[in-house]
Amino acid sequence: MASLRRLYTYGAALAALEAWLWSLVSLTTKALRGALWARPEDLAGALAAFIIGLPVFVFHWRWAQRDAAAREEERHAAVRAGALYLALALAWGPAFHAAAALLARGLEGLLPLPQWTTLFPGLSWQRAVAVLVLHSLVGGYFAFVLREDTRAGLTDAPAIARRWYRYLWLSYGVVWLWLGVHDFLSVFAPPDDLFAPLVLNKFVAQGIVFAAGGLLIVVGWGVRWWRESLSGPRDRQSAVIAGFLVVWTLAGLAVAVAAVGVAVQRALSVLLGDAYRLYPPARTALVAGVPSLALWLAAQRGLARFASAWEAPRRASLYRLMLSTIALAGLFVLSGGVVSLLSYISGVWFATLQDHVRLAAGFTWAVFGLALWALPWRALQAEAEADETARRTLLRRAYLYFVLFVALMAAMGFATGATFEVLRALLGAPFHGRGFVFALGMTLWAAAVLVYHAHLLWEDRRADAARSEARVRAFRVLALSATPDAPWLEALQVEGEGPTVVARTVADAPPTEETFGAVVLGEDAWLALSPAWQRWLAAFEGERIMLPREDDRWLWLHGPHARRTAPKLLHDLALGKRPTPGRPSGVWLILAYLGIFSLISWALGIALPFVLGLLFAGGMR
Repeated sequence: MASLRRLYTYGAALAALEAWLWSLVSLTTKALRGALWARPEDLAGALAAFIIGLPVFVFHWRWAQRDAAAREEERHAAVRAGALYLALALAWGPAFHAAAALLARGLEGLLPLPQWTTLFPGLSWQRAVAVLVLHSLVGGYFAFVLREDTRAGLTDAPAIARRWYRYLWLSYGVVWLWLGVHDFLSVFAPPDDLFAPLVLNKFVAQGIVFAAGGLLIVVGWGVRWWRESLSGPRDRQSAVIAGFLVVWTLAGLAVAVAAVGVAVQRALSVLLGDAYRLYPPARTALVAGVPSLALWLAAQRGLARFASAWEAPRRASLYRLMLSTIALAGLFVLSGGVVSLLSYISGVWFATLQDHVRLAAGFTWAVFGLALWALPWRALQAEAEADETARRTLLRRAYLYFVLFVALMAAMGFATGATFEVLRALLGAPFHGRGFVFALGMTLWAAAVLVYHAHLLWEDRRADAARSEARVRAFRVLALSATPDAPWLEALQVEGEGPTVVARTVADAPPTEETFGAVVLGEDAWLALSPAWQRWLAAFEGERIMLPREDDRWLWLHGPHARRTAPKLLHDLALGKRPTPGRPSGVWLILAYLGIFSLISWALGIALPFVLGLLFAGGMR
């Protein structure tokens, strides 16, 4: 209930804050322009939002502040921390853009730009000043509230919210810095049809704005935040910070590979005889690939430094996640290249279509995809073969089963398409050889992916079975009975199966040097234990198992609820019922199974036709 109350209070306060703050921005903008209204509706709308929104905000915010001052639990609640950092973002975000717009207005006066070019067209200098001043005041107030809340130290919830807030800002700053470098490089490599000086001025102005904004965030605040993350023991172990570093690393790699891939594809098209120019793709590789490559290298280095303080198993799991993501993306890129190659082959075979674009695209993305998949997957597979823990991780199983499922669905869809073409021709319609060859080739490709990953799963299961068998054989059990010919001993001592069972009787002396993982006692042995055996069992650290005699005259109550079960059992006996302690009701089991199977049938009935329909349509194309 407290969480719902907090959600309502802070949600209402933030909504009212946005209403009156932006209405005040509108009024201030009109005042700076020298005309508060052109029509009565203009002034009335802004005043109405301010008059209604401000009291609602004040009421709810004072309520929240009074609760936070009265109880420490309220002051450190996760909802309050999230609301305060969201309020900071809603204040500093528009202020940041307003400052960038003012810089853009100044550059427009210094640099002659094309008439059709306007930087931040939605923000005039009057509105930018209003947004900057008012939002900075609000942001300063909420920053003061946060400092007061965290004066005694950060608890878990505010610390997590602060990490998200800081690294979302850092991510935004990285994007701006990337755009700034992109525009500066565009000055040296402009679009080939836009060599006019005014266009170069546009790239210079945009580059200055984006680079200044990015440097303000990354250097002005990000460097300090990064140092605090490296020095703080809780921040250093944060999965949130590691997640952002992983995203930056993968994003830089993806954009760099895509930019270089487009350039290579266009170069192959030119070599194959198409009338394309090499400058546009080379420019793309330069202006997009260089900043992305720099981002990848910097983020990878930062991730290695950040994770160096982690324990080895956790660090290995992080790198497995990265490599698995790259391998999965590479497999999809490789499949896209196979699609283009099969489309080209089927077109040339049946329609004599010399589509060099598809050939170049297929070859390029097949090579790039193969490299992206094979290199990380080879490392993952080598680790799995050398380390049993890596082979049995949930991430590896999820990857293999996901690829297995997608490959199976693709094989079903394309096989359906190929079968459709054959049946259609047998029924008298014209045979579409191009569609049949494409569908058949994709079926074979999907089947190859399916078989390979199914083989890996089978190998993993076989290795797990061998490991389990070895562990079972190495497990030693002491079977303690009253006589050497106890009937239950024969059931334990199965030749070649199960753990190693060592039989002893209560007449023997307890072992002194042998080690056992468990001890099994018959009821007769328990009743005849000598003091020496009692002391040995009291000091035994393994599992102790009791086997009662098979006698229908005794009902055994066991488990943590035995005392509560006894009155119910006696009540059933008084009514002449045969009690079955420890057994659930058969009716409830039947109802549970019916419910589970009904739910599965319902889900399959909805999902399977939809998936098969999509795959069938893809196979036809």
